[in-house]
Amino acid sequence: MAEPTQLQLAHIHAERDAFVARWLKERPSTDLREALTAAFSAGATSALIHTGP
Repeated sequence: MAEPTQLQLAHIHAERDAFVARWLKERPSTDLREALTAAFSAGATSALIHTGP
């Protein structure tokens, strides 16, 4: 599998940050650690989708 480009990484990080912001807004009582864990999981999924096989 090819390494993601800088542009792909920037996009992945932006998606992750937006995911965390939405998560915290929708769940104000949620532990930040839980939100970050979910975000990094989403980021890993996004990285796999963007880089492909």
